[in-house]
Formats: sequence, structure tokens, C-alpha cells
Amino acid sequence: MISFAVGAALIVGTAFAFWSFMPKEGRVHRLVESIWGPYVGIGITSGFAIGIVMILASAVSAFG
Repeated sequence: MISFAVGAALIVGTAFAFWSFMPKEGRVHRLVESIWGPYVGIGITSGFAIGIVMILASAVSAFG
């Protein structure tokens, strides 16, 4: 059950990070235009993927 909660929190946190990196008022976030720009996308994708895997692992162990 704890992995379900952590996975859900990870997805919510990653969704908030994705929203904060979106352009606002014609300006992009400072990390997106820096040398770390490609890693921002990798981090967001990894956060969603790990969160979904944790939720699915919790469901399999609960019902499996």
C-alpha cells in the first residue's frame, strides 16, 4: 500500500514539475534553456514512468 501512495505522490509531483516548466507569458523556465534542458524531459518522463510502475506493482501485490 505504501508503494501505491509513493507512486501517486510521484506522479502528482512530476505533473507539477511539468506544469512549472511550461512557457508562461512568452517566457520559458531558466532550466529549459540551459545546458540541463534535455535532462528536464528525461526527468519528467522518468518520474511518470516510475510512478506508474509503483502503482501497478502495488496493484499486482494486492490482487495478485
